[in-house]
Amino acid sequence: MRIAFVVGYFPALSETFVLNQITGLIDQGFEVDIYANWTRGEGNMHPDVIRYGLLERCTYFNPPQGKLKRLLSSLYLLPVNLHRGPSVLLDALNVFKYKQDALSMKQFYAALTLLKQNGGSQNRNYDIIYCHFGQNGNLGLFLKEKGLLGGKLVTTFHGFDMSAYIKSYGRNVYSRLLKKGDLFLPISRRWRTELVAMGCPEEKIAIHRMGIDPNQFTQSNKIGQGPVRLLSIARLVEKKGLDYAVRAAIEAIRLGKDIRYDIIGDGPQRGQLEQLIEQSEAGDRIRLLGAKNHEEVKQLIAKADLFLAPSVTGSDGDQEGIPVAIMEAMACGLPVLSTHHSGIPELVEDGVSGFLAPERNAQKLAQQIAELAEDPVRRRQMGDAGRRIVEVQYNLEQLNLKLGRMFRAFGTSRNGPPLGRIGEGQWQPQERAGGTNVTVSAKELF
Repeated sequence: MRIAFVVGYFPALSETFVLNQITGLIDQGFEVDIYANWTRGEGNMHPDVIRYGLLERCTYFNPPQGKLKRLLSSLYLLPVNLHRGPSVLLDALNVFKYKQDALSMKQFYAALTLLKQNGGSQNRNYDIIYCHFGQNGNLGLFLKEKGLLGGKLVTTFHGFDMSAYIKSYGRNVYSRLLKKGDLFLPISRRWRTELVAMGCPEEKIAIHRMGIDPNQFTQSNKIGQGPVRLLSIARLVEKKGLDYAVRAAIEAIRLGKDIRYDIIGDGPQRGQLEQLIEQSEAGDRIRLLGAKNHEEVKQLIAKADLFLAPSVTGSDGDQEGIPVAIMEAMACGLPVLSTHHSGIPELVEDGVSGFLAPERNAQKLAQQIAELAEDPVRRRQMGDAGRRIVEVQYNLEQLNLKLGRMFRAFGTSRNGPPLGRIGEGQWQPQERAGGTNVTVSAKELF
């Protein structure tokens, strides 16, 4: 089977879930191609990108960064390339039909790239066109409708695409996609509910989690001695809620708790957090460590007692999906202190694998830190429970096998050609060998 991944950036160290799905499907015998707007150009490229030769499988659309640059460049590129596909290129810029997707001009550059390559031998008919994030689902739909990519259209929704993106461009931003797409794979029950509220037929939706390989993480055997060590691993941005984590740690210290708090990561909020720490009496007990390599992170996790991830809804509406960093902390046996935010309560069970506080409530978070700081037995029990949850529900290998089974059932017949179409939210395959037809809803695919 052939699968086309449509993504924004590739490779992107912040989106290892995409890489893990690609390699997991290749390991199952799928043929995978990747279509991306840009490469991150990151120096610390994940070794699997090289090991699997993924850059050779990747087609880049490369629209210029910035809308003004894209517009100015298109003024030259459109007349020069109009002969390649006039109706496609002109329609890509139809703001009345495509609105933001036309204004961003990403459709135009994607179409132009594929039109230029149409003279080559590459076969762009796939069993599955698999898009990560809703905005790339819109792009995948356009490319499919214009005959530039072929296959059943599947879209996974994560977090930003269901929160800040909708706040910016309105609740109708996915209306065509939800009507014409074949299958939707939100990563949480939270986003499934939202898709239904936006008009997506329930029969087209199946929750499919992102996951990790728990075997890559060693459960800490630390015994409760010395100061209680708190740890966060996140970009220093608003939705991670780290200013509330710092305030909570300061309050716990004020209450006389012997704690140390390390924050791994960097970002635009660093100056604000530094100022907050400097103005407190926490001294060197709260440290901003910046970015760390894999080995350094492993060493800090091994020393930690609690993991803090108090996510909040950003002022721009941005929300998490289900943070992979929390899964990794739970795989290491760390209790998690987080918030009732997006899909996090579907991973962290309040009172079982950690505690959940209301968003932006540093006082409640401080109370939870103080409670667990005094109870190493409870910490161990919560850590053990979290590890079991990840092993059973967020196990990457099992999730990739599940995805592969679904794609095989959904995508093609035994003889190879694409099967049927989605009608009334159900899979209607063509007649199989033996003269029988089968109807499968999204729920049954999993």
